[in-house]
Amino acid sequence: MDRLNIERLKYISTSMQDVIRDLDEIISLYDSQPIVIQKHLEQSFRTSFLQYKELLGNYMSQCLKVLAISVNKITYGDAIELCIKEGFLPKDEIVLYRTLSKFRNDTAHVYKKPPFKVLIQFYKENREFLIDIIENINSVIKRG
Repeated sequence: MDRLNIERLKYISTSMQDVIRDLDEIISLYDSQPIVIQKHLEQSFRTSFLQYKELLGNYMSQCLKVLAISVNKITYGDAIELCIKEGFLPKDEIVLYRTLSKFRNDTAHVYKKPPFKVLIQFYKENREFLIDIIENINSVIKRG
């Protein structure tokens, strides 16, 4: 059984915290900007949101390595459930993880991207959930 790469987990945690700060900053600036700047902020928000989800995937991959499970052989949903079961992710509603994943998939495909207002609303309503994930990662780091 492999050990957790603590340095990698620290990097992931720090990067996720940076993403949360970026998303918060975009929200604080958005309404006061001209339309052309708002369009750029929307794209930055989408990019940061994608980055958060990718970092979460990287984290789950690191955790599943410890369990000797290849992420290439299971679905994203199965990976989430395993990580929750093994204590690598907080036990929030699985639907929040799946919605996060769906937003990532829809945002990555330009033709399916959700309206910005929907994405930002999800973020505002679930910001604490995203922070809980980071705090859980930090707990895993402390356990070593």
